[in-house]
Order: sequence, then C-alpha cells, then structure tokens
Amino acid sequence: MSEWIPRPVRLVAGLALPLGLALAPLAGAAPAATPTAPAAPSLSAPTAGVTAAAAARPATRSSRVTARAVARSAPRVAIGSPADGATVRGKVRLTATASSSAGIARVEFRVDGVLRATDRTAPYAFGDTGYWTTTRIADGAHTVAVTAVDKSGRSVRDVHTVTVDNVRDPVVVPPAPDPEPEPLPEPEPVEPEPDPEPAPAPPPATPPADTTAPTAPGNLRVTDRTGTSVAVAWNASTDAVGVTGYEVALNGSVAGTGTALSRTFTGLSCGTSHGVRVVALDAAGNRSAAVNLTVSTTDCTPPPPPPSAASVFLSPSGNDAAACTVAAPCRTLGRGYRVAAPGQIVQVAAGSYAGGTISPDASKASATQRVVLQPAPGAAVTVTSELLIDAKHIEFRDMTMSSGWQTLAQAADVLMEDIDAKHFFITSSQGVTVRGGRVGPGVDYHPIIGASNATPPRNVLVEGVLFHDWTASNSSVHTECLQIGAGDGITIRGNRFVRCAQTGNMHVTHWGESPRTRNVTIENNFYSTTIGGYYALQAYAIDNLLIRNNSATQGFLIMPSGPVNNVRLVANLAPMPSYACVSGVQYRNNVWFDASNPAKCGTTDHGAATSDPGFTNAAAGDLHLVASSPALGRGNAADGSVTDIDGDARDAGTPDAGADER
Repeated sequence: MSEWIPRPVRLVAGLALPLGLALAPLAGAAPAATPTAPAAPSLSAPTAGVTAAAAARPATRSSRVTARAVARSAPRVAIGSPADGATVRGKVRLTATASSSAGIARVEFRVDGVLRATDRTAPYAFGDTGYWTTTRIADGAHTVAVTAVDKSGRSVRDVHTVTVDNVRDPVVVPPAPDPEPEPLPEPEPVEPEPDPEPAPAPPPATPPADTTAPTAPGNLRVTDRTGTSVAVAWNASTDAVGVTGYEVALNGSVAGTGTALSRTFTGLSCGTSHGVRVVALDAAGNRSAAVNLTVSTTDCTPPPPPPSAASVFLSPSGNDAAACTVAAPCRTLGRGYRVAAPGQIVQVAAGSYAGGTISPDASKASATQRVVLQPAPGAAVTVTSELLIDAKHIEFRDMTMSSGWQTLAQAADVLMEDIDAKHFFITSSQGVTVRGGRVGPGVDYHPIIGASNATPPRNVLVEGVLFHDWTASNSSVHTECLQIGAGDGITIRGNRFVRCAQTGNMHVTHWGESPRTRNVTIENNFYSTTIGGYYALQAYAIDNLLIRNNSATQGFLIMPSGPVNNVRLVANLAPMPSYACVSGVQYRNNVWFDASNPAKCGTTDHGAATSDPGFTNAAAGDLHLVASSPALGRGNAADGSVTDIDGDARDAGTPDAGADER
C-alpha cells in the first residue's frame, strides 16, 4: 500500500488557501471525531500588522496555481518484486518503480525497518545486484518497505509483508514484472486573470540532469604478476554522455583515477593476496557498479621438491666434519644451511638439536630461493636452545623450538612455517613471514616485532598463529601476547589470541631510534578476553594504520600521539561505548556493542544495544558468528578484507562485520 508523506506547509498571514486545501493538525493535536470535508481557513481575525482589507483580499492567481502544483507533485512508489504476501527464500529480486514531477532523488530499501540499500537511478533495485539475500534473517514474517524521496524533499512509501522460508534449498525468486508507473494528472485549467503588469519571460529551459551511471567495467582480469607486482586490465564502460575515467582501488584504498584501461600495482610482498576494485565515472559524478577481483603475487619460492629430493642430511648423532650425506650426516642446523645451495632441502632426522646462531653466508646473499630445513618424513624435531637467525633466504618447517627463536638485523627472506615456539623476536629484519604454528606460553615478557637500531623491520607477515598463555607474576609487569614497537609494512592477519594477561592481547606502538611505526594492517583476528586486562588491542603513534574485520570480546584503545595520520577502523565487531570514539580516526561499517550505550563513531557504524554480539562460544575463544548476530550483512564490501579468518571468501555485496563470514 502506498502513502504520501506531505511536507509541512507554512501559512503566510493574509494569504488565503485555495478551496479544498487545509492545513494538517499540529503534532499532538487531537484528531477530529468524524472525518469531514476540510473547512476553509477563517480570515475574520487578521494577524497583528495585517489590515482587514488585506485579510479579506482574495487569493492571487499565483498562490492558487502554487497550491495546485503542491497537490499535483506528490511522488509515487510501488514495490515491483516480491509481491505482497509472497513466500520467499534464498536470493530474492527486490525492485521498485518511482516517479515525481519534481524528479526522484533516491529510493531507499528497508527490511524490518532497517535501511539496507539506497538507489539513485532508475530502474530502482536493491544493492548492486538487485537481489536481497534472505538466508541472513530468521524464517517468518518480515516487512519490506521502499521509500521514494523526490528532489523537492517529498517522500512516499510502499510496504509489503513477505514470509521467509529457507528450510528448503535456497532458490532465486524470479522478479515480478515492474508495474507501469501511473501517469501524472494533467494540470487543471486555470482561468487567466489580468496582471497589473506583463509577466516576465520564462527563463530558458534547463537541460535535463545526467543521472544515468556508466555501465560497469567488463572482464576485470590479471595480465601479469611477479613476486612484488600485479598488473590488471578491464574492458571499457559505456555511458549516455561519456565515460571520463576509472577509479582503481587496492585493498579498499583508492590508488588513482585515470582514463587508462589497465593498472600495475608495485611494491607488494611475494605470496600475498590483494583486493582490486574498479569503478567507471562520468562528468556528472555518476559512478558505475563496482567490479572486484582478488589478485595475488607469485610465491616467494617455487614449490619445494619432494622429500626424496633432499640434498643435505642432519642427525643428532652426526658430525659437522662429515659430508652431510645420508651415510655421513652433519650435526647442527647452521652447518646444514651453509652446505646446502639455495633451493635445496636439508632433511633433519628425528631428535633434539641445539639452536645457536645461523650466521650470514655471502654465497647466498643474492639468491632467489631459500634453503629449506624440515624434518624427515614422520620425524619429530625439537630445537632445545634459542635459535638466532642472522642469515638470508632460509626456511624452517614443522619443528618445536622450546626456547624460542629470533631474527637479527642481517636476516632477510625468512619463513617460519608451522613452528611451535615458546616465543619469537623479529628485530630489524626484512621480509620475515610467520605462518601457522603456536607461540607461548611465557611469563613476565612477550613476543616482539621491533628494532635494535635505526632500521625498522620491514615487510613482516604474521598469519594463522595461535598466541596463547602469556601471563604476569604480578600486576606491575607489562605483558601481552604480541607487541609491535617498530616497523614499516607489518601485517597481522588471521591469528587467534587466548589467555593473554595484563595489558591486552596485542599492543602496537613505537619506541627506539627507528622511524615512527607505519603501514600496519591488522585484520581477521580473534581476540579473546584477557587475564586482568581491559583491551583487546591498544594502538598509538602509528601512521597509516588499518584495523579491519577483527572480532573481540574487549574493546580497542586508539591513542594517537601527534597528528592522526590515516588511522582507519573498518568492519570490526567489538564492544565500544559511545564515549570511546576518537576524533580524527576514520570509522566505517563497524559494529560496536554495549548493553546500554553502544558507540556509533562513523555514519555507517552500527551500535548494537546488547552484551551478546552473537559469538559461538566466546569463553572458549570461538568467535565465529551465529545466525542472530547483529554483525551479519553490516560489513564493507569496498574497504573490508576479501576473505575471512578461515580463508573463506566474503559476500561481494553485503559481507559480515568481524573476522568471520557466516
């Protein structure tokens, strides 16, 4: 059913309303007992300062014509699909038609009273695709409302009630044909009246505004990639007037605008994935639907050869004076690295080995492949004392390092994969990746990414690690599961933090003589409740900090030191009261929850008045989402991460907030 929502009309003293128009009662006024024809306003008691003759003067021609125009220009809207009373499931086509003599400014789509999409160009449809995904809400009756707002500010609404039934396999409900818009009524004839002087000539007609968006760029594709760059290209868009250029973004940040049909992104890290978005633009400011593509750089090294291809052999009973063969194995990890050539495998027999220092090897300084140290098939290998890595192009796999490990200032291109370590320290090193494995437990200290001199660690990735059981012996000790004290190009992605004490799960700051910490991305992490701490994450004194798609049971403390230089929080799910928003920080599509006073720091943030954000089992550290979570569908498709903590792709239209995509 469609209803017109009129704009308030102010009555000017001495101006008579035309017959048949009446003012709406003021808010709070009692309604009339019986609907009657509206009475003409009385002018028997003129307003102070208005003469009786003026009050009795009949309405002018222009006032009558204006009043009729107001009555004629009410906008119209009708939901095209789904039909009122329909039963729907899966992805459902949601469309509307709208018209107004003043022109339509926008059409808003709401589900159960919540604004879910806005369309500014006909034909009007829900989101970029026109489909509403019903699997994100509970089965049962729901309202679908469409509001059209015209360019003079008037609005009208149409509401349908549908029943969501997703018990059976979801199917796409085909769209009902859009109804033809009702024609506007013909203007009522107005009898001419003599004017005291000739009317001025009408102004020249204004050309109609260009409100048609360009078509989306076609066939977005990768044309070339290396370990540090990715090149993409796309097909040209079309437009009713003309395409003026293309906006290209990498990982949610606009990289540039131009007329070229290709772009190359450089300075990337090897073996990493990135989201590319391209939008076509025209001279009127219209934007096409975005096209998205996930791209990746090539692996840092070729896939390792099978275990049978091992070239160097170590054994707990070996001798470093030996040839490091199967028959005559060597004893230490450092000896195995020096004997192996880049790209070769050092096979480590089961047993325990001392750590010590892996020193630089000049013959490997310019290598393009790593030396890989890994256990023999089925073997369990333990490094009993701390391992210090000061070498380049080296990789350790599937070992237990019971006393932890460090990379030093000369270390570069280091991969630590599936290592169960007591701790790690990454100190002024370059190109270090920590993937998988576990870090902990520890008491009265914490793992650190920092600097030992003026050179910060650069291009560091920590991904898929379980940080656990970092505690303090008393309340005066500063501990957490991970601290970043310096760095340039640090990514902390897809990790889980459990039983972290005192200060919080993670602390990002700056100390030492290296430059201010910058270019830090923290995404898709689960932050469980700390032991005696207040915050999941603390961050300050950082330039270009992106915190996105993280899930936490405690809040984020952002404390800028000096100017706030590009600090962004996007699509996170965490507790946050309204007073915790920080001036100068950019907030987009976050879901902040609080039982009494949830924050809404940015215009697209959502404040959920609840203490239960819909985590599966927060006490056990499982922060995956349940079906009732307020985070569903509230993420950011443009600036959020392209995958979730489990590596699953996110919804391209309405992704979830937080680390998990349900």
